[in-house]
Amino acid sequence: MSNETIPDDVDVGDISKYQTEKIRVLVGLNGSFDSSVTAFLLKKQGFQVVGLGIITWDENDPLKSKLKTPNCHIQNLEGLKNFCESLDIPFYAADAKAQYENDVLEFAMTNKVTGRSINSCINCNQLRFEILYAKMKKLNCHFIATGHYAKTYKNHQTNEFFIHSANDKAHDQSFLVSGIRQEILKKLLLPLSELKRSEVDKIAKNFSLTNFAQYKSQLECFLEDEVFPKYIEKKVPARFRERGNMIDIENDSFISDHEGFHHFHIAQKNIKLDGGKKSIDRNLAIVDFNYHDNQILLGKDEATKTLGVQVIKVLFSSEVDRTKPLKVFAKMNNSIDFYKATLYYKNNDTLYLELEKAYEFLAENHKIVFYDKDAASSRVLGVGYVATRGLYNPTARGDEFRNHGKKSKNPFEQAKSQEQDEDEVKLRF
Repeated sequence: MSNETIPDDVDVGDISKYQTEKIRVLVGLNGSFDSSVTAFLLKKQGFQVVGLGIITWDENDPLKSKLKTPNCHIQNLEGLKNFCESLDIPFYAADAKAQYENDVLEFAMTNKVTGRSINSCINCNQLRFEILYAKMKKLNCHFIATGHYAKTYKNHQTNEFFIHSANDKAHDQSFLVSGIRQEILKKLLLPLSELKRSEVDKIAKNFSLTNFAQYKSQLECFLEDEVFPKYIEKKVPARFRERGNMIDIENDSFISDHEGFHHFHIAQKNIKLDGGKKSIDRNLAIVDFNYHDNQILLGKDEATKTLGVQVIKVLFSSEVDRTKPLKVFAKMNNSIDFYKATLYYKNNDTLYLELEKAYEFLAENHKIVFYDKDAASSRVLGVGYVATRGLYNPTARGDEFRNHGKKSKNPFEQAKSQEQDEDEVKLRF
């Protein structure tokens, strides 16, 4: 091990070259078992640990106080201070309420009123990594660490860092970590990467770390919060929350009026209207949103499923060959399961994803992560976001794609030849 001063540009791939007791690590703490055990393990290994609590939620805001408290909001700041004192590590708190409002909540509201995936947890994670990275520099730390269940590896030939899934498949969080900048990845330590959640719980109990709240994961902050639409109505002008019609796509018939997209989401069932006073056919689910006509389209369960979507804002590792179709395993909505799929590239930013098995609940703006295999330590190849799903039966688009594929294996080539027919292109993608 080197006795020399640690350079500012050192990355986690070279951490073993330096004496542990000289390395300063900034740990993101939120009061969960995961983040507390992360700080504890690093301290036990001899690192100079610094704790950082990121405050994102204004409990004194009368409007926010009616919403369900977000997953990772620090609910016991004094408890975090006491925890850091017990480990004999310094603690700092960062006020990020304004950043959370702009980068997470505003986006969630915008996406909600337009019928898109709100992505609150994804954007919140991105924000926290950016804040940790910025504070790392200000506090003269060498690395950052979080309690995420994921792994990072360095390619020493290209100096590129890759994210891999954790050993604990049920609690793998590589989906959330993927997409962060290389500059942050090179500084990121993930001490829980080889552990199972049950093992982390045991460590917390055995070393008396259990006096800190262990928040329980929700599907997505705000998604199922019945108060969120009312919050939106206080914040978003009425012209962006227009009423419209609900249409049954099977027979193109009118079902009911609706009070705005912000009350609903793709694949939602047991739909209630007029404040819960009125309900519609339980066999119908929301298939899509017709933005042009302000319609909510309803259909049977099968119509919520899709075999293919266009993906945009694509980020891939430099090692991926984009000149030909690529077999991958995809994860959607931070799910446990991997789904076999084939990627067809249009350009560096856009591709078509064809799934072998139909998947439901894919809305516009949903994040999709692509892996090289269905197993522990599978490597993240890239990420992207769902673009237009098309109107009406999404499953049928998969059949249509394969039929056209007989002429051209790349669906974008087929679409390009018919660009003059805008509706045809929309239906295909």
